Amino acid sequence: MSKKRPTPSSSNFFDDIPIPVAVAVDKKSASYSNRDKLQPNTAIIYCEGNFGGTQGKTANGLIRPAGKFEILSIIDSEKAGRDAGEVLNAQTNGIPICRDLKEALAEADHVPGYFIFGITRANGLHSPDEKRLILEAIDHGMQIVNGLQEFANCHPELTPVCAVDKPVG
Repeated sequence: MSKKRPTPSSSNFFDDIPIPVAVAVDKKSASYSNRDKLQPNTAIIYCEGNFGGTQGKTANGLIRPAGKFEILSIIDSEKAGRDAGEVLNAQTNGIPICRDLKEALAEADHVPGYFIFGITRANGLHSPDEKRLILEAIDHGMQIVNGLQEFANCHPELTPVCAVDKPVG
């Protein structure tokens, strides 16, 4: 009997992602004032227009307690201002849903170690706006967790920055 391969919605899908002790970044290019407060085991999840729905299943699963990441917030402008737990099961869990990355970073007291792309799609591709958002997250020093079939490092506009910041330690 073969072992079932984990999917993005399974609890152990992210177990193989190393959590760096520190991240080497160019602090001069950082636009966020709390750059020195980077916390590697924390994350913001991007789930624009899909949190609580079937295409947001990765994000929906990651806000459950006792996960690999401490989820600081969800980005979904359609549900901004609400609590993530209330959206999923009508129980407050203290994870705010924010309008955009700027609001999510302002909500946190430090830069998260990870930016998780929490949407699934039939075509598996990032939109141009999502590519810009990934670049913005990288600029803040976050590692990118991408569950889509399209690899972020295959984009000409993302490849140069994907190779710059490497986990160390």
